[in-house]
Amino acid sequence: MFSEDMSPETREKLVEELIENCQGILAKNPGNRCCIYAKDYVSTEEFKSLSNEDTITFWKCIKTGIDNPDSGLGCYAMTPKDYTKFGGFF
Repeated sequence: MFSEDMSPETREKLVEELIENCQGILAKNPGNRCCIYAKDYVSTEEFKSLSNEDTITFWKCIKTGIDNPDSGLGCYAMTPKDYTKFGGFF
């Protein structure tokens, strides 16, 4: 799980796990837009520049789409500012 004190190596490993998890979800649920966009977003410069705290917030935004793979969307901003902060995703 993402945490504020995670090292860059830990963060990269968690991102790789997220991508793998999304690929598995998409194999069975190709309509899961959360995974469609999340797996691409985590390789962007926008995502890479996020602080660990913001990365945790992003994880909260996509968690329901990961936890509910048959969801058509499953991603929700935690605050209105998230639409700007994670604009490349939303």
